[in-house]
Amino acid sequence: MYLIIGIIFNLSLLGFFKYTDFFLENFNLFTQILHLDFTIPLPHILLPLALSFVTFQQIAFLVDCYKRIDTSDIAESHTYTQKNQTLTTHKNQSKSLSIDFLDYCLFITFFPQLIAGPIVHHKEMMPQFQSLAKSISINYEYIAKGLFIFSIGLFKKVCIADSFGIWANAGFKAVESGSVLNFFES
Repeated sequence: MYLIIGIIFNLSLLGFFKYTDFFLENFNLFTQILHLDFTIPLPHILLPLALSFVTFQQIAFLVDCYKRIDTSDIAESHTYTQKNQTLTTHKNQSKSLSIDFLDYCLFITFFPQLIAGPIVHHKEMMPQFQSLAKSISINYEYIAKGLFIFSIGLFKKVCIADSFGIWANAGFKAVESGSVLNFFES
């Protein structure tokens, strides 16, 4: 029952964001064809980034939870052969399935996967996250270096690129109006 409710909820959110304007616009066109004085204003809903991917990723997670697939010992039991590229795992049908909320959030919003895909199951990603969490320690020197490099990039953008933006915008406006820029202006 919870699986069906979760799937319906996720698909209804996807449908709301993707198709509300479409259906209202067609409804208004239909009422206009029938010469009715009834129109519904379009809400112009912005579509969140990667909403379709996140929706289907959550549905895959719900299915894994419904099947009670536990990832605690998948990492020890899987075999990977180079020859035919197959991954073999055994299913652990335990009664209690513990899922950390931060692991769930990482699974749903893992950025490199949101960009490139594919939609994967919880059982494939969680052992990788758990083994990575055990092997990473916080290194403040790396954090300081990263913040320093970020600060240099921010300085270049704010102080250098934004000051050249005045001339670039003037050049783009001149080309937009049909005039030709000489060598020094461009």
